[in-house]
Amino acid sequence: MAFIELIAGVTRFILYPKSEKEIDNNQEKGKGMAIAGFICSIVGIALQTLAIIAFLAFMQFTNSIGVVN
Repeated sequence: MAFIELIAGVTRFILYPKSEKEIDNNQEKGKGMAIAGFICSIVGIALQTLAIIAFLAFMQFTNSIGVVN
């Protein structure tokens, strides 16, 4: 599940410049919401990456002490 959210966060991160450009070109409101989504995607990517690293470290630790065969 963490991998799916990481992919979604990266997709939002990539699509942000396109949405910002479209908002500017069409003189539309919602730039603040686009920025908030961009910031949330950065935070989500960071948290998901840390969760994956922690999981892999936990698995390595338990394997090294012989808990998991």
